[in-house]
Amino acid sequence: MRYLVLIIAALTLAGPQAYGFSKTDLAKLISTRACVKCDLKRARLAGADLAGVNLHGAKLREAELKGANLTGANLERADLRRASLEKSRLNGAKLRGAQLSGVDFEKAVLRKADLSGADLRDADMENAKMDGALLVGADLRHADLKRAHLKGVDFSRAALDGADMERARLQGAKLVKADLKEANLERANLTGADLGEADLRRTRLGRANLTKANLTGAAMGNVVLRLANLTGANLTGVTGLTQDNIKGACGDATTILPAGLTIVPCHNW
Repeated sequence: MRYLVLIIAALTLAGPQAYGFSKTDLAKLISTRACVKCDLKRARLAGADLAGVNLHGAKLREAELKGANLTGANLERADLRRASLEKSRLNGAKLRGAQLSGVDFEKAVLRKADLSGADLRDADMENAKMDGALLVGADLRHADLKRAHLKGVDFSRAALDGADMERARLQGAKLVKADLKEANLERANLTGADLGEADLRRTRLGRANLTKANLTGAAMGNVVLRLANLTGANLTGVTGLTQDNIKGACGDATTILPAGLTIVPCHNW
């Protein structure tokens, strides 16, 4: 609280044209811990303790929130386009339907946060910790998710085409009917992940771990599987997959392939 009061004092001295947000709205947030649909565009709140605040529908475009504590905060339908949330804490936060295109979530912590239906196009989420988060139907086209912690995340029906998920940790993740066209999943860990009916056309899965993954009904035309591990994976009913696509991958006796396709045993590598 004292930190936020000092922020208001500094902004008052800076004059009305120094920042693009409403100081009245900021004062309301500080005094009530709630400011629905308020105007905090370009607000400087780095390191602020905003745990549990209600900012439903708030305008936070280009706000500086690096290192802020937003644990359990309500940011549903908030406008956070191009906001800086690097290293911020958003465990259990509600961000359903939020506008987050171009946001900086690098090294942020969003465990069990709900981002279903959010617009995360071109977002920087490298090294973000998002285990157990909900991203059902979210738009993550061309987002940067390199090395992100995504265990058990629900990406069902999410748009991930062109996303960079190299070395992402996706064990047990749900990617049912997700659009992953041309996404980069090289060296990603997809052990036990559910990719049923996902669109994996032209997806790069080189050296990915797909042990016991479910790929039933996935579209796999021109997929890259060089040195991928398909031990125990289920590829029943996949479309577009050819022997050329799979010849560089390995599996075992429990790998289920479409009729006519074969795979090299991993123990032969």
